[in-house]
Amino acid sequence: MRRASSAVLLSKCQAPAHLSPDAILLDRSDDAGAFGDAIHDACACMVLGKEYGVGEVLARYNIPETERGRFLWQMRNAWDWWTAHQMEFTTDDGTLWVLDWKSTRLADADYRAQLWEYLYLGLMSRDVEPGLLVERELRYGNDNGHPDAMFVPSGKVERCRYCIIFMEDRTHFISGTAEEPWILPEEVLERHKAYVQAIVIWDGRTYNPGGHCWYCRRCAECPGLQRELANTISALRVANLEASLAKLTDSECTEAWPKFGMVIKFAERAREIIKMRCVAGGGILEGDEKNLQLFEQTRTKIKALEAWPVLKKRLTDEELAPAVKISKMVAMAAVKAKAPRGQKKRAADELLADLEAADAIGETTITVARLVPSLGAANEAMIKE
Repeated sequence: MRRASSAVLLSKCQAPAHLSPDAILLDRSDDAGAFGDAIHDACACMVLGKEYGVGEVLARYNIPETERGRFLWQMRNAWDWWTAHQMEFTTDDGTLWVLDWKSTRLADADYRAQLWEYLYLGLMSRDVEPGLLVERELRYGNDNGHPDAMFVPSGKVERCRYCIIFMEDRTHFISGTAEEPWILPEEVLERHKAYVQAIVIWDGRTYNPGGHCWYCRRCAECPGLQRELANTISALRVANLEASLAKLTDSECTEAWPKFGMVIKFAERAREIIKMRCVAGGGILEGDEKNLQLFEQTRTKIKALEAWPVLKKRLTDEELAPAVKISKMVAMAAVKAKAPRGQKKRAADELLADLEAADAIGETTITVARLVPSLGAANEAMIKE
């Protein structure tokens, strides 16, 4: 296992563990991953009480300056949580603590399962000094999937607790409370054993395609995923799409939703591979009737600071307002940056109060579709437990 979430992913489809030891894709080189790395680096310094430069961290991970406001907002939320819970987290009372920072929104459906595996790695860590540690200090060979922060008691581990902080949403989940019960070390070991058994027992032909496929390097040639994609596409009658979907029951629609998502992701990856081939071919791929050619497009934008006095000469405030977009996150970060130490939260609260008094806060409602456990599934899970 190369990181805690690997056991969770592999237990859903055991094939990668048997067919290719390096099948699980750990990290993706994209903007979201780079931003998360920058946040985790800064949080590690914060937990250890070390100074860090915002500009230096952003430059290290090639984060554009336009993301500075979002970075400061998340670090402010991380600081608020850490200062409120640091004493509890670092109390040497026989509790093994693991902590996971999330720079994205509530996206991982199995984050609790991942945290249990972090606890397992914490229990199994060797040659670790008691006290407060961060993930970059816990890397041993391929076993580099430890939690972002961990507190190891000086004596025997009597209980385990985890916490996950979604900094974008200012939301956290913590065990050892009325909602989340205490966890015993024996429970952690038993749960990990169940994951390992699920991975080891494989009949050599059964695949279980799903969202976890995109963390596997074999997904492009996986026969199970190929069949799933082909069946999903063939089930749609393109000539009469609405009619074919109308025949599905609500339950069938719920089951089909993630499958359509897999088709979209697979098609996007296929287009990206072709685009890369086009780049390697000098920017053009020749066909019988049409060529695929790459073009560079230049997009212009108005610089707000330089354009403001020019526009003010020609437009009234009412005419100018629709052309201006103000980022609430960036504005609050700027106000907090100017406030003295210890008064930053108060300055942000006062800004929000003044904006609300001026009726300057607008709301936009969007509708998103997410798969959530049904009440029946939740009841069945409770009965099994």
